[in-house]
Amino acid sequence: MEARLLSAILGVAMVQVQTAVQDLDLQKITGFWQEVGVASNQNLALKTPKRLEALFLTWSGDQLTVRAAYSSSGSCETENIVGSGTDVSGKFVFPGNREIHVIDTDYKHYAILQLSLRWQGKDFHVLKYFTRSFKDEDGPGFWRFQELTIDMGLYLVARHGGCAKLLKELLGSWYVLAVASGEKGFASEKATKGIEGVVVTLTPENNLKVRSSRHRLETCDLSMMELLRQNSGWVFENPSLGVLEYRVLGSNFRDYAIVFTQLELEDEAFSTVELYSRAEWASPAGLSLFTKWSQTLGFLSQQQARLQTDPTCAWKAFQ
Repeated sequence: MEARLLSAILGVAMVQVQTAVQDLDLQKITGFWQEVGVASNQNLALKTPKRLEALFLTWSGDQLTVRAAYSSSGSCETENIVGSGTDVSGKFVFPGNREIHVIDTDYKHYAILQLSLRWQGKDFHVLKYFTRSFKDEDGPGFWRFQELTIDMGLYLVARHGGCAKLLKELLGSWYVLAVASGEKGFASEKATKGIEGVVVTLTPENNLKVRSSRHRLETCDLSMMELLRQNSGWVFENPSLGVLEYRVLGSNFRDYAIVFTQLELEDEAFSTVELYSRAEWASPAGLSLFTKWSQTLGFLSQQQARLQTDPTCAWKAFQ
């Protein structure tokens, strides 16, 4: 699996660039990166059937986790690989003689990565240009990318794809910090609910797998469900499980997301709006958007709650 992921990320061979960022800030380089350009010395890079669209990097201890989303035959796939840092700033090694080297970045807008793979006794290298935003494709970072690869002559500008957007908006681990719910009994029980947890992944069939830890009375219940993609964009459902609709109402693509769910459980039908957060605390922008959507969808003040700042139940989903 790791070899397939790295080979999909790499593409094909190119001349190695002898430069690197100095004193890389490991915390600043983490987060979402969309692939925009590829430099290679072979035309096969333009024709690979499996195309990387985006990476989500996380750093913990001395390990770098790379979550990648790529398109294959019209569908989206995601995979994870875990590597470790080296004595060289910005260089990370992965099992099987694989490397990722940060060549240049301003952290906020762009990153240029050299990805390497040793395969069948040969070293392969490719230079890739990533941006934080779908709007930054032609920024200063792209001119730097062209400068580094001016002798290559081949550039592949990535197409906008739903796989990158999905990875950016929804996949990964989330804390649920605030809830608006029409469920019976929610208003009387909300004061006892602590922060909940959700982990969202993508299946090979392009469906969402949602692992969650939720407060139920005085317990913290762990559940897993698979949601099927509807025809209209990134909207999911599974009526057999009582989930009629699951969609992202808004997100800043890095810190928070507002998620709407319409449910029909046993003899009760209701909907919820939840504030997902990458951290245990809520950003002002996330809270403001949560309040706006809750009011717009008709939830009364007693049907809205910021959950108690105890993350114990949330951690259960992340294990």
